[in-house]
Amino acid sequence: MPGKIAGVFALAIWLAYVGFLVLKVGEIPLLIITAATIVMAAVDLIQTEFQKRAESLRRG
Repeated sequence: MPGKIAGVFALAIWLAYVGFLVLKVGEIPLLIITAATIVMAAVDLIQTEFQKRAESLRRG
């Protein structure tokens, strides 16, 4: 559980930092790439949690 909290916290810090840089630079392609990366990271996080939960339910 502490690792999960640390991962979410690290992701939030990374999102804030990268978001600030994108807004500071103001490039549209960079914004698109950053948004896609953020979405992929979120999907990966959610998918990993669902896989862990499904495995836990299978074990009983």
